Amino acid sequence: AQSWLVGSMSAMQLSTSNTFLQTEARPELRGRVVSLYVWIFQGLAPVGGFAAGWVAQHAGVPPAILGAGSLCLLAGGALSLVPAERSSTAHREQLEREPIGRRYTARGNAGGASDGRTGSP
Repeated sequence: AQSWLVGSMSAMQLSTSNTFLQTEARPELRGRVVSLYVWIFQGLAPVGGFAAGWVAQHAGVPPAILGAGSLCLLAGGALSLVPAERSSTAHREQLEREPIGRRYTARGNAGGASDGRTGSP
């Protein structure tokens, strides 16, 4: 029963993080942000698994889990001290002030401008 709960919460966290990053990243940086996200969560997972396995083998499973949880709390605490460049509210206000035809979208011309602009920066 616990594995179902952990799996469900993990899937929810991953999809929520992915959605948040793609909706809050500036359009010109969205690809870089998503690639960094994928690299961190999928590219570094084997490294973390190897380290956790080594600690579990030498110190036991409870210390390995405690150590991994402590590292997550430390990283979260450290990141909470980093000031944000700008709030999402300020970013949305800036987007609302921009002419729609200048916004970049995957479809190209977001605002329907008839002057041949594609909307890309």
